[in-house]
Amino acid sequence: YRKLLDYSIKNNMEIKEVLESCLEDNIKIQGINTLVQKYKQIKEQLYELQRMAKEGQDSFINYLTSGIPDSDEFRSVLLESIKECEITEISDLESSLEKIYNIAVEKISRPNVSSDKDHIKIMTLHASKGLSSKYVVVMSAIEGLIPRNGINNDKDNLEEQRRLFYVAITRCKSSENGFPGKLIISSFTRLHGNEALELKINAKANSWKTVMASRFIRDFENTVPPTIVLQ
Repeated sequence: YRKLLDYSIKNNMEIKEVLESCLEDNIKIQGINTLVQKYKQIKEQLYELQRMAKEGQDSFINYLTSGIPDSDEFRSVLLESIKECEITEISDLESSLEKIYNIAVEKISRPNVSSDKDHIKIMTLHASKGLSSKYVVVMSAIEGLIPRNGINNDKDNLEEQRRLFYVAITRCKSSENGFPGKLIISSFTRLHGNEALELKINAKANSWKTVMASRFIRDFENTVPPTIVLQ
């Protein structure tokens, strides 16, 4: 891909434009044949998908779900997503696929769980939006994760990270006459270098890295109880 990217930059061309030219044998770049063949395969799949869409919704659905076993959970998610799109006429293929994709992602990242059973939901901060619980634990609230590394000079991105943190800490619910609700914000002081690198935090492999609690916790000032330190 680096060879492909370098060629496109050097010749002021789009990646797709270069791949198209390679398919037509107008351009030859050594070492990218695998990418060119993959691009060709994707084009053929898109052409077939467009053909199925013209034949009608049933053909379109059958093509999208082909190769997925009936017992596969993703198949049911995909079928439900297509049904919820209420596609009656597949004239705009790109728009239809985008709707199906967005609904499927929503179903996978935020599954419906019955609220009348005892359970623990484990999810990303993004996926917690709109949900609530009596007990909420925000894990790994450290610099480098929330906010992410490399955004100190980007004010808009930093504020977006602050809003994301706000979404997480406001998921905890309580009532005056029922239950108090409990919010726990958890951080730590050390992280193994190998784990830090996997999380895209600068560190040295095979050694421990000292980390700090998220700066967003300081925004609470004196409105929170003292920190509990666990050894």
